[in-house]
Amino acid sequence: MLEDIEMRNPLVSLIVPVYNVEPYIKECLESILGQTYRNLEIILINDGSTDDSFSICKKYAESDERIRLISKENGGLASARNRGIREAKGDYIGFIDSDDRIHNKFVEALIKEILIYDCGIAVSDYSNNIKKINYSENKSILLERSDAISRLLDDRGYKCFACNKLFKKSLFSDINFPEGELFEDIIPLYKLFKKVQNIAYVKCPLYYYRTRKGSISRAKFTKGNYHLIKSIDYLIKDALKCPDNDRERLMLGYISYFMGFVRRGMLAEADIDKEIVRLRLLVKKYKRIVLKRRSNITDLKKIELILFTYFPFLYSLILRVVRKRK
Repeated sequence: MLEDIEMRNPLVSLIVPVYNVEPYIKECLESILGQTYRNLEIILINDGSTDDSFSICKKYAESDERIRLISKENGGLASARNRGIREAKGDYIGFIDSDDRIHNKFVEALIKEILIYDCGIAVSDYSNNIKKINYSENKSILLERSDAISRLLDDRGYKCFACNKLFKKSLFSDINFPEGELFEDIIPLYKLFKKVQNIAYVKCPLYYYRTRKGSISRAKFTKGNYHLIKSIDYLIKDALKCPDNDRERLMLGYISYFMGFVRRGMLAEADIDKEIVRLRLLVKKYKRIVLKRRSNITDLKKIELILFTYFPFLYSLILRVVRKRK
């Protein structure tokens, strides 16, 4: 199969924003250079790093002609990705965060599905535990657009991340990542998925996500966290046009993300009383889908939502214990 793919030989551009990741960048680049699919353009966007990240990237660029190193003033992850998109020469684009890793068959597996199904996007699952990866070539399915969109906010699966996916470059003709915002993946991903008829889904975690101190997912609660709610509000408003079942899945995903926002706000003792009231009303309104036996959120998240909504004193007590331990 690899030989057949390389006969068609589409160039794949992998965009890697780099900012102060000296302890991780070598591991990231080694995983990219070790790809079984070789026709790659590797675009490193040095986003104003102040540690030794640039020097490390420069050495790699000098040793492999597929690597292009571009430096710019610090503008954030979205700004670096947008620069990479403008610079990319490939027919397809992928995004790799510079503190993460990819399976050596990541590109091969996703480009294979794109070419087989003639679709514009292929996605894989992700994991933060490399040791548990057991790659199989027989775990792919083709999703119709509305089903693929309804899975974006699932607790399980590929989620609303840019990094564990490949895209046809032409899809970005009128789409950029919003600069200066947190959780910048959500709206662009939704818009990109709306542009295609089908999405190929490799049900195997080929992208290894590292959660580290200082990452967005671990950052302290600030006003920037409201970008999450803003983004998903946009998605839900547009999704009201979806079929009922897909709309339900998106709403449940929205409630799940909202719960994460509220939990972090409560742990930080932030002033989010309005959001707390709003979420409790949403859970009560959609109680039927929250309590569904088979749903796209975990049982633990269901329990949390019920405790938060119907047993607020107990939920607050649990959070106080968690806060003290932190």
